[in-house]
Amino acid sequence: MEDAAMGAGDFTGRLLWSKAGAYVCVLFSRDGGLIWSVDRLDEENLRISVFHSGDGTMAHSLDLEDPFGDSALRLMDIPGSDAVTLELAAGQDGISVYELSIQQDGLCSREMFPQGCYLSPAWHPDGSQLFTLENDAQVYACFSYPALELLEEQGLNDGDYDDEYEEEDHYPGYGMLYLQNGQVITQNTNERFFLFDPETMERIGEWAFAGYEPVPASVVFPSLGDDPSLYSQLQSCERVGSLLIFRTGSLHDIPHLLMIEEAALQEAIGSMLTRPRG
Repeated sequence: MEDAAMGAGDFTGRLLWSKAGAYVCVLFSRDGGLIWSVDRLDEENLRISVFHSGDGTMAHSLDLEDPFGDSALRLMDIPGSDAVTLELAAGQDGISVYELSIQQDGLCSREMFPQGCYLSPAWHPDGSQLFTLENDAQVYACFSYPALELLEEQGLNDGDYDDEYEEEDHYPGYGMLYLQNGQVITQNTNERFFLFDPETMERIGEWAFAGYEPVPASVVFPSLGDDPSLYSQLQSCERVGSLLIFRTGSLHDIPHLLMIEEAALQEAIGSMLTRPRG
């Protein structure tokens, strides 16, 4: 296939069909019968297309303006829904997230957070709520779905820290994962993992896997010298069925993949955070 073209193949490696274009991201529907795709027509215009995965025939199409121009794009599914989300991220220029759904009159789009600069959310596994970060104010928020009513939002921090490194520990990162028990895994900008309560909008505590505890930032980035802040060895997490999957970052020449049942992780974190210290 040509560069930036899109195609589908079988498990023998045989190409079933292909489409020419400047496709940036693709996503299978939940049942695998459809493929969502985003084709960049030019810097300011996108085409959302939905194809039948078996033969590549087009089911639906919708043109959408990129409000920032040449945004980074990301498609994500929504638990318990046939709709998907499309994030358009342009750094300091802003972020927009659209819900894309197939209705009786065709493919429809809805801007999810016109009132703020929210990231693609972490979804509660039952699809009833979502948890996200407002990127300008750097505060977390929780919304209902599909109504998208704001349920809780974190207050702005008063900046009362002992030093700059404690303050740095509280800078939120972009990693978020909603757990079955209603709590959320969050990361800070050093990719360390925390358990978060979306009802109180407060951190419950930090946790780490044995053997993958945070290390001095200078171990990951030697140029930082005597910087005392800590950096995670694990870079990302995601859910695949009942498993949670964690991947190591640049510290490991050969990437490590850690897989754990969600129930086991919740039990282990609970034990870790309630264990007496000392």
